[in-house]
Amino acid sequence: MKTVGERVAKRSVFNKHLSYEISIPEGKLKNTTQSGVGLDISSHGLGIETEYHLKEGSVLKCYLPLRETEATIPVFAQVIWVKPADGHFRAGFRFLS
Repeated sequence: MKTVGERVAKRSVFNKHLSYEISIPEGKLKNTTQSGVGLDISSHGLGIETEYHLKEGSVLKCYLPLRETEATIPVFAQVIWVKPADGHFRAGFRFLS
């Protein structure tokens, strides 16, 4: 049985720059594109460091870089947790299918 904080799948080091789109309420919903550095990745999620203060529960579209090319693949994810870290934020994303 999985306990609180236990990972569903083993993560691998990712260490790649990526961008993501998130909708923020400003009267109407406004899409904004932000960037960060992926820290680790698994088939279920991604750890990221970013300057943008994400909110838990938010759904966003990540653009994950593909190996040895400048192409990216769009993936929807939900922010599961966010923590301050040395003037930035670390966050955990769960991929949505």
